[in-house]
Amino acid sequence: MPPGNEPMDIIWKDIPSSPTENLTKLSQFVGAYATATIDKSTKVSIFLREREERIARLEQQFEIEKTIVNKQATKQIVQLQKNMEVLRIRHGENISTKNIQIQELQEAMEKYKYVPTVNEFIKEALDLNSILSKQQDLFY
Repeated sequence: MPPGNEPMDIIWKDIPSSPTENLTKLSQFVGAYATATIDKSTKVSIFLREREERIARLEQQFEIEKTIVNKQATKQIVQLQKNMEVLRIRHGENISTKNIQIQELQEAMEKYKYVPTVNEFIKEALDLNSILSKQQDLFY
């Protein structure tokens, strides 16, 4: 900026000749700036209001969807709890049945524990046969 020029003179590129003309241009400049600023502030206000309304609608929609999801999740949890209880009951019944079957098998094993085997029968038969043979020899 050349020395001697006022900062406001740069806006108009030439130095006005009278102070009244300078004030007139300045008031025109301020008026145009004020109008542009008011116009921009109105647009910003409208934009902010629309944005706040949109945010409010989105929050409301979110709350509705959240409620729906919570209800569905609650229903699923209740159903899963019912299914789990049914499984517990069936599992308990299966364990009881298996315990009874095991007990029955153990009892059957105890019964047959003292039943002689084929080899024992053969040995006993041979022993009896030899005793009978000896007795027969005694009588003849």
